[in-house]
Amino acid sequence: TINLCLHKVVRQLQLEAGLNLKGFSQAAAALKHFCLQNAQHDLLLTGKLCSFSVVTFSKPLFMNNDYSKAS
Repeated sequence: TINLCLHKVVRQLQLEAGLNLKGFSQAAAALKHFCLQNAQHDLLLTGKLCSFSVVTFSKPLFMNNDYSKAS
């Protein structure tokens, strides 16, 4: 049983070693880019369910749509 546990740990470490891990700042930049690219479709930012929807909400979460200042 100990041998089996060690084998599982070694296998997990081998899998993790093979992953292409990104640094935190690179991952944060990729996430920010994704959010900025998809902001026009975000219900919380626009107050609209989708671009062709007639249903809107009285107040979007963010009234200021200048996302370039967000950090």
